[in-house]
Amino acid sequence: MASGGKALRDPVGPDGFAMLGLSCAVIVASLGFALLVAFGHVLWRAWRTPCAAPPGRHAIVLGLRLGPEGVPTSRYRQRLERARGLSVDTIILLGGQTRPDTPSESAAGRDWLLAQGEAPSRIRIEERSRHTLENLRCYRADHGAAPAILVTNRFHLARAAAMARALGLTLTPCAAETSRSVAPGLAMKEAFLLTWFVVGCRFARWSGNARMLARVS
Repeated sequence: MASGGKALRDPVGPDGFAMLGLSCAVIVASLGFALLVAFGHVLWRAWRTPCAAPPGRHAIVLGLRLGPEGVPTSRYRQRLERARGLSVDTIILLGGQTRPDTPSESAAGRDWLLAQGEAPSRIRIEERSRHTLENLRCYRADHGAAPAILVTNRFHLARAAAMARALGLTLTPCAAETSRSVAPGLAMKEAFLLTWFVVGCRFARWSGNARMLARVS
């Protein structure tokens, strides 16, 4: 079912900034090797993930910030178009309002799909989450650990898959684009974000910090 309500109160917060600092320290201490490993993983995941998936019950589409006019960007449309072509019962769009005076990411995605002729009964939306980790946490809150196909852009697959695993979700990744290439700048940005997340997860588990563990598991 579609989910409404206010966005989750889940800012980066002191813990997140502390882990940002720690991840930067790890990168520096490793002379950049940690970031290089993450960069390679982003490219490897982007290259090996197919742009098709076997039939299933759900396809979830991760949200993406809308364009200035409040409409899906070209990358978001790639995700939506890929999900539309999958043999699934339900397309679940994830993403709340991330910019004032615009619709939620999922509502804008729904409107785009409807304009392409998609059946309304096949679409569900979630409007509370504001970033990838919240997207996946909200999916889990609404649907449990039900297996699903995870649709996102190739540059985003490595981090999304890592977050899904941390949350105990069994998701089959599906690339939005047919082309396997990823812009180096995008891959490096994702490598940094992936390093931040992985360092944060490992520190939370090592330290037993309940507040941090609640965010990433």
